[in-house]
Amino acid sequence: MKVNISLEELFGDKIREMRERDKAFLPKPEWFSRIETDLDTFMQTCMTKYPFTSFEAIPRDESGLTFPAFEDLQFYLPRSLRHQPVRIVEVDGLAFLSVLGDGAFCIDPRRWHRIKTCIAKGTVEYPQVSVRDSGVSDGRHRTLLLMQLYNRRTIPVVVPESHYETFMAEAKNMGAI
Repeated sequence: MKVNISLEELFGDKIREMRERDKAFLPKPEWFSRIETDLDTFMQTCMTKYPFTSFEAIPRDESGLTFPAFEDLQFYLPRSLRHQPVRIVEVDGLAFLSVLGDGAFCIDPRRWHRIKTCIAKGTVEYPQVSVRDSGVSDGRHRTLLLMQLYNRRTIPVVVPESHYETFMAEAKNMGAI
């Protein structure tokens, strides 16, 4: 029984037509490195996520923001995990995102900028492990930004204690640790 069914398999030509229409709303790739319009206009602009082909294809930061040393960042737990036991694990960011397939590099420039601003202020929420497939459940933009801004391959992620053993076994199998 096939569990992972693609949108193309489900919707055929309809999904391809939607994707073609969405191209009119693609953000400019340079918006990921710097914003050349006022922030209010940028944040309210109608746009879709940009489908970069790889981590290397994402433009480097040219925003002029300054970022604290990685060791000085203040990481905090996602709200949903603040009242349960958790573990923090260093993982290979690209392996961690691999469960998303091509969607790993599909990025919203507004979210990208908001997270970049938070990192510049010295705070960042831990990316969160999915208990379903041991990849990322929340934190794709944070993972990519931490890797890019700090030129790091590994990043810290939060794992619910109840899923820790399963995650560690699956992470080893996918080369994330």
